[in-house]
Amino acid sequence: MVIGKLRRDEDLREMLLAAGLGEMGATLAIPYMYFLPRTSDPYTQGVMTIVEGLQRLLRAKGAPLATDGGLGQDTAKYLGVIVPDWNEHTWASIYGAVLASPHRFAASKAVAMSGLGATGGLSDNPVAWLLGGAAIYWLFLRDDAAHARARKVGRSARGTWQGARKEWR
Repeated sequence: MVIGKLRRDEDLREMLLAAGLGEMGATLAIPYMYFLPRTSDPYTQGVMTIVEGLQRLLRAKGAPLATDGGLGQDTAKYLGVIVPDWNEHTWASIYGAVLASPHRFAASKAVAMSGLGATGGLSDNPVAWLLGGAAIYWLFLRDDAAHARARKVGRSARGTWQGARKEWR
C-alpha cells in the first residue's frame, strides 16, 4: 500500500486541526509527524498528542477507543484495519490514510478504556474516592491527642523563635 507523501507543514497542521488537537497540540506534534511509529518513543508528549488525534479520528469512524494518547493494542488493532502495515509509515501518512479512508467501524455502545485518561482513571474509581476522603480526614479533619500535641509544639516553637528574635535586637 503506497500512501502519498506530504511536503508542507501547513498540510500537517490542517490534518492535526481536523483531528481536534488545537493549535498548541498541532505545534507540538508537527516535528514528530515525519517519524515512523516504530522508531519514535510512544511516551513523548508529541507522539502521545499524535496518537490522541488518531484515536479521535478512529472514534469518529465508530471505533470504541478511549482518547488517552496511549498506543495500546486496541489503537494498533483499529489502525491496522485502515493501514495494514501502519508501523512502517510516517505518522503523517497514517493521518492522511485515516482521514481519506471511507471505512466505518461497527458502532459499539460501550467505550473500551484502554488507558487511564487525563485524570489517571481516579475519578471513575470509587476506591480512589474512599482513599482520598480518608487521607483528607487523616491529615486535616481529625482532632486527637497526637494532633493537639503537634499543634502545641508548633506554637511553643514559634513563641521561642519570636522570643529569641526580640532578645537579639
